[in-house]
Amino acid sequence: MIGRPGWIALSGAVVAFAAFVAPVVIPTSFDDYRKTAVQAAQDALGQVRTVALVVEAARDGRTLKPYVSQVFWQSREALGTAQKEMAAEEVPDARAKSVEAQIVPLLAASIRQVNAAEITLDDDVTAAGTAVRELTDLGDQLAVFVGRYR
Repeated sequence: MIGRPGWIALSGAVVAFAAFVAPVVIPTSFDDYRKTAVQAAQDALGQVRTVALVVEAARDGRTLKPYVSQVFWQSREALGTAQKEMAAEEVPDARAKSVEAQIVPLLAASIRQVNAAEITLDDDVTAAGTAVRELTDLGDQLAVFVGRYR
């Protein structure tokens, strides 16, 4: 017969299994993959839109350089996390492969364009309008992706 300490130990083992082993063993479904992709796209969309607003404000002299630098740093961190989460997610089937073929280039473009916008602000503030248009277009593409798969 198992006493109270035995039940506590058994319960702890079940919780540990559920928390650490089960997620590794249980395969990802299409719905899990889709949810992760939508979350990554929403995160990228928020960062791209924010950077576009900040670039526009910086171009017009309505922001301070330390704030602009902080926004770019935070955007790169968030976009890196979104990309990392997608890379860690198993692609379970052909439908998920199709989603992957759409979201991965959008995430890569987000990082590229955020970096390009920062360089543009450092080098030529007058060219910032082009960066804002490119970020806005990318944001529109991300919004379409979110709307399609939400």
